[in-house]
Amino acid sequence: MRANPMQPTVTIEIGADLFLLVFDFEAVAEAEDLTGRALLTGLTSKDARSPAINLVRGMFYACTRAHHAELDFAAIKSRINRKNIWEVWAKVLEAWTAGLVDPESDAARADPTQAPSSVGASSGAISGVMRAMTSE
Repeated sequence: MRANPMQPTVTIEIGADLFLLVFDFEAVAEAEDLTGRALLTGLTSKDARSPAINLVRGMFYACTRAHHAELDFAAIKSRINRKNIWEVWAKVLEAWTAGLVDPESDAARADPTQAPSSVGASSGAISGVMRAMTSE
């Protein structure tokens, strides 16, 4: 397991399974490989509002790797369906936002599990991500 205990973690329960989501730099690279998109510079506000299913699957899988490396892409993507895709996407965006915190910043040193309010804390994850993403 490659989980960094200092990295902010988001949880989501799907059925009887609890997933710990971490969007570290390795997860970004994994998601870019899966989606074929440059995520640090290529996500748009439209992606946050209306994501492609493959984007949700790829980013969800990538941010599960730190704590659930034993599950392959097929196992992870099978957990996403029409009934839970928006909940999964919201949690992926929350993990993405938490991962944007600069670990060298004062806020991260004070409490590494919390994203600063200027980026968007857990309740405002989508709005924080949308501010951090490029506009169309």
